[in-house]
Amino acid sequence: MTEKPKIKYNPELLESVQVRGNHTKFIHHPLLVEMVTDSMLEGGADMDWFIENTNARFEYAKERLAKAIAEKDIERFVFLHERAYRVYALFYLAHLWGDGSMETALAPDFCEDYNLSIEQPSSERWWELVGDVWLDQEFTTIHNRQWKAIFGICPDEPQLMMTADERKYYDKLPNKIKIYRGGFCDKGFAWTLSKENAEWFANRWNASYEVFEKTINKDEAMSYFNRRGEDEILYLGADTTAQNKIL
Repeated sequence: MTEKPKIKYNPELLESVQVRGNHTKFIHHPLLVEMVTDSMLEGGADMDWFIENTNARFEYAKERLAKAIAEKDIERFVFLHERAYRVYALFYLAHLWGDGSMETALAPDFCEDYNLSIEQPSSERWWELVGDVWLDQEFTTIHNRQWKAIFGICPDEPQLMMTADERKYYDKLPNKIKIYRGGFCDKGFAWTLSKENAEWFANRWNASYEVFEKTINKDEAMSYFNRRGEDEILYLGADTTAQNKIL
């Protein structure tokens, strides 16, 4: 009796396998991220259904991305990427419309496969997308350089990231505001008006990180967000100015 051939993962997915954390393996592709085991990577009849499903989802994701590119739908183009890769997709767009000074090394190799030709959108459309991606992200500090480049497109109108309620709250803030940041360093751009929120970020996952405090002029804040209930202040000066550690 002829043995049934083993079902294998798509070669693109196999090339993207990474080992993370406690030696856990993941398929870590811009369009698909999921945990895998050695037996799954080797293939086997008992895993055929799972591998076939993953391959089908991957092909469907590629089809949807190709359609978004063809239709020049920048919002779908960005959000069809897995969360960890959306900042790179956004950076790719910023690079398209930049003045040529952006470091191409800040974008991973997968961006070279795209052939997206689209005129720079309106400021309103761009900043709404930037705000949506920013609020979707975790650990933004590791991508500070990409974010600085992204924020450099239409630099005079970052207030367009805010909702009407957020802008109304921002406008009522005093000219001097005290901001806090909880984390392993003070170089990130995400701060908060709430010391309590900063303490939560400093101590989540039992990390016992530090809380930093700084007083700034309100107009130094690039934006204010509260859609996640974090009283967040987006402050780009944090990577160049000294901070005052309070905890």
